[in-house]
Amino acid sequence: MKKKKTAEDPSENNQKKSNEIHETAETESVKIESAVDIIKDQLELIMRSLSSGVSVCICHEDGTMEMIYANDRFYEQRGYTKKQFEKEIHHSMDLVYVEDIDQIGETTRIDKAKETFESVYRIVKRDHSIAWMRSRISFAKPDGNRYPLRIAITDDITSEQMTLAKIKEKDTFLQMILDNVGSGITASLLNEKSKDYLFANEQFYSMMGYTREQYQNEVKNLYQRIYPQDWDRVLNTSQSTRLLDKPTSIEYSVVCRDHAIKKVRMLSVNRRMDHSEQDIQLSVYTDITEESREEEKSKELIENLPCGAGIFDISGGKVTSVYLNHKYWELVGRRPDQADDFQIMDTIQLKDRSLIPMIIQKIITSRKEQECEIHVLHGDGRYIPLLMRANIMRQKPGKSMLYATYTSIEENVVTFRRMLPVAMETMMAASKDIFFIKDRALNYVCASRSFAMTAGIPDEKEIIGKTDYDLFSEEVADRFREEDERMMREGRPLIDYNEELPTENGYMRYMKTSKYLLHDSFRNVIGIYGISRDIS
Repeated sequence: MKKKKTAEDPSENNQKKSNEIHETAETESVKIESAVDIIKDQLELIMRSLSSGVSVCICHEDGTMEMIYANDRFYEQRGYTKKQFEKEIHHSMDLVYVEDIDQIGETTRIDKAKETFESVYRIVKRDHSIAWMRSRISFAKPDGNRYPLRIAITDDITSEQMTLAKIKEKDTFLQMILDNVGSGITASLLNEKSKDYLFANEQFYSMMGYTREQYQNEVKNLYQRIYPQDWDRVLNTSQSTRLLDKPTSIEYSVVCRDHAIKKVRMLSVNRRMDHSEQDIQLSVYTDITEESREEEKSKELIENLPCGAGIFDISGGKVTSVYLNHKYWELVGRRPDQADDFQIMDTIQLKDRSLIPMIIQKIITSRKEQECEIHVLHGDGRYIPLLMRANIMRQKPGKSMLYATYTSIEENVVTFRRMLPVAMETMMAASKDIFFIKDRALNYVCASRSFAMTAGIPDEKEIIGKTDYDLFSEEVADRFREEDERMMREGRPLIDYNEELPTENGYMRYMKTSKYLLHDSFRNVIGIYGISRDIS
């Protein structure tokens, strides 16, 4: 007899199914966790191999961020190990340079959670150095998560920023020069018979009488506006700049747009650009039209003098002849076309060369004409004595001009004048009377011991080179200067006149004084001789 099937209990079936589902879920969960672990391991390997720093933060409603992940490169960029960072730093924002906090903080706003940002900012590393960072920041809000995640991929761009800063500094400096110098500046490609324009600043166009647009439309190359007679000379100078690889300077005339003629000074230097076989010539132009007109007038004046005369450029510690008149060439027995054979200092006898810078310094200090005796090379090979009188003709920023005249001196006169101070020194040392000799510029050449004592100077040799203003009050020095200048102006001595002479202790001595003019063999005044006797 067959056994009847008993109806199954529904509650038992439900429990059985529930257990099966739970077992299946547990199995799936284990599988998922295993897969996640594998993915995390693989993701970690990827993160470690990245050259960028990677960080993930939870963004809370109050604006704070909680970092939940960072790769090793993130910590390295900041100069920390992971352990050091976790121990010493509350959050990575703490390392952001104070001036950049607001800029990078803007990216943490939750209302921008769907946007992607790139931010460049500075951080303070563990060793207190500053580093530049570029972060590409994005936000994600996984399903079920209340707060968005901030994901940042960061690169250290310190080297890049430093390079950009240097370039910007150079560009700014260059732009400042180009916009503010009073000179025209050009860059051009140097060819055999032309200089092809590459660049020019506004001052250059203005100097030539053009606007930028006019020049670019009308002028094909920089040589086009050079005065025809100067064309070959400028070309040769430009070629020399390239061959000698050093700066060169030349003065020449240019024809402006309105056909006016201008004189310019061009200073050029040649440079070979990277990855290029062509030379770039950089040139600075200065308008010297007015300066040239002044020089031409000066040349006219000195050409008509009955003595030798010259104009010299004394800028930069060098003495360079600008112009020497025909009388000078007669004196030295040479021709003007031999001027390039010698530098002006090379024509002066070696023992006299040191006199020139001394005289120049004395002129600058006293602002008065000075004179000295020099021996200059003659065309026959001997050195002849000349009396040189010089003064500053013109002083401008960066340029000073000297004017000098030359007259012949017989050798015996030179010898006498050189021996005179020695002879007078011996005589003056033995006399109780007050003696002195001044040169034409009214500087003391020598003085007696009694004169030195009266002036409060212990050694008469210390008087040499001084003036009355160095020895006496301004009131007394003015009186002496007025007397001396009147004597030289009128050509007459002052004999046996009474005067007061202050002493070292402030008392007055009453003196009977005579002053005489000293002349050379050409009757030129070369100084003053004075003698005083105490009549107190």
